Formats: sequence, structure tokens, C-alpha cells
Amino acid sequence: FMGNELFGKKLGLLGFGRIGREVALRARAFGMDILVSDPIHTSEDAREYHAKLVEPDYLFSEADIISLHVPAIESTHNIINRRRLSLMKPDAVIVNTSRGHAVDEEVLFEFLKKKKIGGAALDVYKNEPPGDMPIFGLDNVVCVPHLGASTEEAQINAGTVVVEKIKKVLC
Repeated sequence: FMGNELFGKKLGLLGFGRIGREVALRARAFGMDILVSDPIHTSEDAREYHAKLVEPDYLFSEADIISLHVPAIESTHNIINRRRLSLMKPDAVIVNTSRGHAVDEEVLFEFLKKKKIGGAALDVYKNEPPGDMPIFGLDNVVCVPHLGASTEEAQINAGTVVVEKIKKVLC
């Protein structure tokens, strides 16, 4: 079994909000180069995290690993589509721990089955729970349940964020 090192790889972050920024911090610890694409954030925001702000198509064509961190809004529906997947390197990997609606799952399945991209890691799906999906049987895919906030610490942190937002609105 052979893996790949993260050191020196290009990580593309599609979305650079709170979670995207946390991923950038951790990626820097592995010596990764970080590309960011986000319509709201600036080059200065990216530089603060030792990242480079780029257009989405550039991110898709240059990144070795693409990690999604987008909100569930109309403009992010199927943001991962045939055109974007066709820009990816043949050994690139896509990670979606963001929103299931952001990925055209049928097209992703096609690209993975034909080995047009290197792989995918998913913990969100268009329909949750996802039921039995053909993508689950592919050897270049890791699929897990969406459990990111299923720790005691995460629940406390989520509650703290909600309280801080309520205080900000009321005070």
C-alpha cells in the first residue's frame, strides 16, 4: 500500500471562511502550498494565512488536493461539475466535508470510475442519509458519515459560537 506525502503539495481551498482558514493553518504545518478561491475574501486575507488568492479555474487546474468549504447557497449548487472536474490533474483528489449539494455526484462518480481524477473523500451527500450509492464501491473513494461535530468538544464549541452570535446581535 503506497500513499502520498502532503509536503510540497498544493492544497486548493474553495471557500475561505472560518473552517477553510482552520484547514489552511493545519496544511501549512505539513508544508503545503495553499491556493484559495473565495468571492468574499481578499488577497490580504489569504496572505495572512500564507495562501494565494486565485480564480476557481486556476485552483482546479493547479491543486493536488481540493477541499470544499462553501455555504449552502444557490451559487454553490453543483459548483463541482463536469467542467471543473475536467480541469483537475489526473492524480488530484477532491475532499467534500462542506455541503452535499455542492457536488454533482453523478459526474463525480463518472470521473472517479474512469480514473480521470485520483480520488475523493466525502462525508456529505445530496441526500442524507445517502442510502446505497454506486460511488461507495469505488476503490479511489473514501466515504464516511458526517460526524465532524460529533465530539464533546465540538458540541461545546458550537454552543459557544451560537452564544457569541446572539450576544453580538443583542448587545
